[in-house]
Amino acid sequence: MRQTRRWIAPPTENNTGVLAPEFGVNREYVVKVAEAGERTPPEDDEQSAEERRGQGSTVAALNAFSAGVPSESRADLGYPDPDEALLELASVVEKGTLRVPRLLVLDSLVRLASRRGGDELRARDEALNTLLRALIADARGPEADLTEAVPNVRTALDSVASMSSVAGAPHPWEVFAQQSGPALGLTQAEVEKPVCNDREIVVKGPYRAIGVTVQFYTDASPGELRNFCDPRRWHECSAYQKEMTPWAGPGAIPDEDRPPDGWRRDLLEKVQLAPGKELETPLRFTYTIQDQNDPSWVHLDYLLIRETKDIHVDEGALDVRRVTSGKHRGRTRVSAIKAILFADPLLANWPTVACDTFWMDLVIDAAVGCLGPGATIDWTGGKPKMAASNEVPLTEVIERATDAARQSITAYGKLANEAATQLAGDSPSNADKWVELTTRTWAQAARDAAQAWTTYVAVLQALAESGGGESKPEGDET
Repeated sequence: MRQTRRWIAPPTENNTGVLAPEFGVNREYVVKVAEAGERTPPEDDEQSAEERRGQGSTVAALNAFSAGVPSESRADLGYPDPDEALLELASVVEKGTLRVPRLLVLDSLVRLASRRGGDELRARDEALNTLLRALIADARGPEADLTEAVPNVRTALDSVASMSSVAGAPHPWEVFAQQSGPALGLTQAEVEKPVCNDREIVVKGPYRAIGVTVQFYTDASPGELRNFCDPRRWHECSAYQKEMTPWAGPGAIPDEDRPPDGWRRDLLEKVQLAPGKELETPLRFTYTIQDQNDPSWVHLDYLLIRETKDIHVDEGALDVRRVTSGKHRGRTRVSAIKAILFADPLLANWPTVACDTFWMDLVIDAAVGCLGPGATIDWTGGKPKMAASNEVPLTEVIERATDAARQSITAYGKLANEAATQLAGDSPSNADKWVELTTRTWAQAARDAAQAWTTYVAVLQALAESGGGESKPEGDET
């Protein structure tokens, strides 16, 4: 029997005859596999890859619009207009031919709401609601009653839009997941979607590159995620990557093997951002693994061999590592960092492009699993994590929020000073320290956002129980 999910260790068969997913290890997923002996012809694999990259370009078109990329630049890339992109995505969902994780699509809708606001959502009403109906029907089955579900998800997007300009508001994805979880049947991995931070500046020689960091935790073991750190396999899952080939141009050095099963390779990366834009970048990759059978960690470093017409700076690292202490003990921490600076004026004017396209796609694949040709995922098994109120008295809630705000200010101040010191020099060469500082800061922000949202819900609950009015209590925006 052949497993249709990619990037996996050898599959294990459970007592129902269905192969257990081994990549992304969201145990709530069920992967339906081909019958014994069935094989997918190579041309079918390539056709699926082309469809996946086409859908990636459609998602990128929506993100480019929400990021404010001028219409002329989007046209040069071959991107469809926003309404057309929404309807194209709706069509493939309705047909059951969505080749990218639906989380990538939902993420783009939240970006649209957060960046462009409620007026833009209302301007896209028809196309947006068509996509929402398709996503909900796909999640809940064709016979599902969408009467309340569609308005619920749309209201969640409206909430994201309305809170986008509120100081101290929780992260847009958290607002959306809290409100839309039941209607969409979000899985825990989707609720805990990785958050991409591209607000760092990394000085590299004469350049000021954009620092991009992502971190999340998963129940997958480092061994099950080893191919997330292997760039030779990215094309099997990615909505943007094509298969890499050896680089033998200027600056290339011979391949080197580094036991156990580690290696260094010079490869030509090929990233299709759009039908009219493919990036070819020579990169030196160094892959290391602690133990081939049951590794505690797997790591990848990479750097740009030489500048190209499109890119001045491109270097970073991926790391999957078993946590040995704290509340995540026994789980795996996944970290991804990148310093990127585009020479191409079009891409240089799209500073969020990595988080909007290939980098976020790569990490989402690791978080929720990789769709191979013909694979389907049971999205209905998820149990969304909803904020709960325990009928806390209003005065206690406000005091708790105030204390949390004071603690956050102190924590952020300390981390910001450390980060500023680390990045003040000419090079982010201490990658481990960079990862530590940026991920600690971002993790602190995520924790504070979660606490703020929980406190906000508790405040509303306490107000309702006490017969309070609609105005927000002082100290709510923490």
